[in-house]
Amino acid sequence: MRQADHHMPQTPKSRISRRSLAAIPIAIFAAAIITLIVVNVTDYIRFHRVLKRLESLSDDQLRALGDAAARITQLSRSDQISGFESLHPIKATLYPNSSDFLLYELRPAHPRDEYDTLYLYVRISTSRSNQRIIYFTNSSGRQRTKVLWNRNPEFVAKHNPPGRILTVSEWGREGRSWIVLKDRILVIDENSYVGNEPAIVGSVPLTAAGLASIQEAIAKLPVNSRGKAYRDEGILDGTQVRILFDQAGENSSDDIVINNVWVEDFRPLLTTVSALAPKEQPIGFIDYMTNDENPQNRIMTVRTLEDMEERLNWGAPIPPWWCFWRRLFE
Repeated sequence: MRQADHHMPQTPKSRISRRSLAAIPIAIFAAAIITLIVVNVTDYIRFHRVLKRLESLSDDQLRALGDAAARITQLSRSDQISGFESLHPIKATLYPNSSDFLLYELRPAHPRDEYDTLYLYVRISTSRSNQRIIYFTNSSGRQRTKVLWNRNPEFVAKHNPPGRILTVSEWGREGRSWIVLKDRILVIDENSYVGNEPAIVGSVPLTAAGLASIQEAIAKLPVNSRGKAYRDEGILDGTQVRILFDQAGENSSDDIVINNVWVEDFRPLLTTVSALAPKEQPIGFIDYMTNDENPQNRIMTVRTLEDMEERLNWGAPIPPWWCFWRRLFE
């Protein structure tokens, strides 16, 4: 008697069953990809909807926000904020002269610390002469800021003159800038304390000969000295000079930044500007860094400004692993 054949042909039902089993991993993978896309699109829309809403605020709406901020008399924290509904804030810290409103937040599943979060804030600052509304975000890494509104643009323009030949900004406990214009040198204190505002503390006419001496000192700067950061790696107490060449006084990749160290190559330019500035407001960085109490054998490192910015970005938040739209588009 012939034995039964153990290799029976597969029935259509068994073939369909195997195909179904094989399709399960594909379906799971496809569902995961679709979910990933959906959450990225949702977060992208959520963030850019906030930006669009801010950029679309009318002057009347911004003025109403400033009026509401001016009425704040004591510190409070809340997620129910009367007078600021147009911002749609998640929460806010209200304080006389400076209030912050959180409009967007994204935290990783396992943050490194309490500050490891992506955010977008609006800040309303009030001083005697002006009121300013800005927003700041670290969505693309290092925090960036944009001014939405100034109540007194004339005051802002007066303290931020265009057409600059040079700006020397000195920072220590407080900030001070020497602004070289074609016909004068302005000295402006940049007070960063809440409620304070910049103030012109000195102004002196600049002759054609004086302007020529400054331009000559700029021309004689060492080749490739621009766009560099010079610093003492052993000491960093916030003492800094930044030499800016932008006509509006904005930071640029062409600047020179000097931190806690004396660089002899820049003596001619700094001493020339200081000598032509008002006698009551010389550039203090020169004496501070060259006096006998400051050691002259410091170890100086020189980096490009781009490298310095990357190193200062060490604490930037890391987007959640699934948030690839920031890595692609920001």
